[in-house]
Amino acid sequence: MLRSLGKFSAGIVSVVVIGLSLFIVFRQDQVIDWWLLRDYEPTSSIEQLANDTTMTELARRYFYVYDPQLLNTDTFRQRCTIAEKSIVLGCYISRAGIYIFDVDDEQLSGVRQVTAAHEMLHVAYERLSSSERERIDQLNLAFFNQLDDERIQETIEAYRQRDSAVVLNELHSILATEVRQLTPELEDYYAQYFDDRLQIVDLSDQYASVFEKARQRVDQLDARLKQEQASIESLQVEMEARAGQLEQEREQLNRLLEQENISAYNNGIASFNQGVVTYNQEVARLGDMIDAYNELVSERNAAALAHESLIDSIDSRPRRFDANEEL
Repeated sequence: MLRSLGKFSAGIVSVVVIGLSLFIVFRQDQVIDWWLLRDYEPTSSIEQLANDTTMTELARRYFYVYDPQLLNTDTFRQRCTIAEKSIVLGCYISRAGIYIFDVDDEQLSGVRQVTAAHEMLHVAYERLSSSERERIDQLNLAFFNQLDDERIQETIEAYRQRDSAVVLNELHSILATEVRQLTPELEDYYAQYFDDRLQIVDLSDQYASVFEKARQRVDQLDARLKQEQASIESLQVEMEARAGQLEQEREQLNRLLEQENISAYNNGIASFNQGVVTYNQEVARLGDMIDAYNELVSERNAAALAHESLIDSIDSRPRRFDANEEL
């Protein structure tokens, strides 16, 4: 009886061990995550990014497990050697880490949050089973193919040109963080990562519009300059022709004086003088147009400088070292 009980107990132990082994195999990522996060405490700034993007418990695990870091220009460029093609500024290095460029321009408030959500979703995509990934890829691709958004289309095309293999992965992050209305199936899917996905889209729209407005302002001023330049050039041509006519009239009047044809001279001088007055008025108008054009050039250059300043604020390339700089 005792011998049978011993065999029975050994059998139970074997089943438990086998069951535990199978659990570890099928839940390997979760076990590893638990081990890596057992003593992890996010910094206040990283935790705030998770809060601002309404990350769920699952999303926070995916985000925190790779120790996300906000990095300055030099360090970021060392870690992220391949830049994103979208409006985010970060990178996820598979199974290694999440790095976010620490943009401090207040006009671009939100870029760090959207980047955090974007990079976390790369982790989520990597964790999907092959069947689930195929399902989500099909849903995202079908949605993208009917999406009327030039900026996102250009963004995806930029990824396709660089490496077509990453397109579906990038779609998984971009659609969730930058598109306001998705299909019900996709909304249900992304709900496991965000309590309120639209908060991220709001942030994305907010800082993307800053760039768009700055670019549109430059484009508008360029269009006005082109129109004003055409008007100035047209008036200059007219003035040159009018100046030639006045010169011919002057010569005719001088010949009349030489011929002592005073009557004809007097008949012509009034018309000539009026022509000179009109010509000088047009010269003054042309001067005003040129002054206004030059002011518009200054305004355009200031707008372009503001746009460049925005671009510089997200330029994560290290600055050049100047050997002549004062030590």
